[in-house]
Amino acid sequence: MDNYKKIATLEELETLKELIHYENSGEHKPVDKREKILVDFTKPVGKIKRTYLSVKDTNTVISLPISDTNTNNLVQDFKTVIASGTANGTNCFEITVSEGTETMSCRKFFDIYAEITLTLKKDFPDIKLGAGGFDNCVSDYVHEFMNYLSNDKRVTLDFFSWHKSCAKAEQLQNYTYAARTLLDKYGFENTENVITSWSYNGNPTGIPASEFDQKKASFTAACLISLQKTPTNIAVCSEDALDENSKVRSAFKAFSTLSDLGIEVTSDTAADHIYVIGAKDDDKGAFMLANFNPYEKLEHELVFDLKGVYGKKCEMYLVDKEHDLDLIYEGDIPETYKMMPETILLVKLV
Repeated sequence: MDNYKKIATLEELETLKELIHYENSGEHKPVDKREKILVDFTKPVGKIKRTYLSVKDTNTVISLPISDTNTNNLVQDFKTVIASGTANGTNCFEITVSEGTETMSCRKFFDIYAEITLTLKKDFPDIKLGAGGFDNCVSDYVHEFMNYLSNDKRVTLDFFSWHKSCAKAEQLQNYTYAARTLLDKYGFENTENVITSWSYNGNPTGIPASEFDQKKASFTAACLISLQKTPTNIAVCSEDALDENSKVRSAFKAFSTLSDLGIEVTSDTAADHIYVIGAKDDDKGAFMLANFNPYEKLEHELVFDLKGVYGKKCEMYLVDKEHDLDLIYEGDIPETYKMMPETILLVKLV
């Protein structure tokens, strides 16, 4: 918190653009109209879905890679892993193809998957077993696997897991619907839709490392927000090699404020590539904004339309090149806010 200037009054908040010098390699321009941000704390919509930075940071899903080796040996190895995993709170285990055997035929993969799941379910009836780690959740290979699975009623599919690397939050969002449609098509309406790896694959060429990290952070925040409105059950990011000071961690930290509150509330905006989500518990509330546009850098003047927060004040925390979820303002809730490109804003109601 050493490198920020706290804003003391609403009037000074208007000068935030000047106080925070936003340096980037490309020009950004203001949108020529004010745009409304609606957050209605009187209208809950459901529980916030928890998302995770990496598999290493959570015991949510453990992979069980298969190969052409003896199935009995695999089963014994998997029983050891499952026993250890369940003792540490893990309930989901994905059966995937081992590295180096990605060319395994779909029929072979299905036969091994079926044999292993039928055996493991006898010893661990309460765990969830899924097939996954697919890099393309709608490939011909996946369709063929689902066809085999749907024709063998002995074999269960508790969840289906897949990966996606992209440069637009909308791409990840669209794939969640594609995966859900695929499962429903083959009769797996109750099978959970799980992302076990998602990440940003934008081109870093010619961009300073700090600016590229900020771009990844705003992309991550946009995905965290947009995933709440998709038919996913679990979403695990794949940024395992992040530097400790990466702003991507700050995006997750900001979102965890909403996860900890627990209940998502109604939120909406017509602002292009502005992402918004709000949450509350019995007496607290917060909302989060991300400005991520993969096409151009736009500065938005946002008008806050907050319902159910009468008499409350707020704290505002910013993630940009110069701020790492630092407190930039506390006081009365402002009517407007100028949001710069590729930034993240967390607003806590106090």
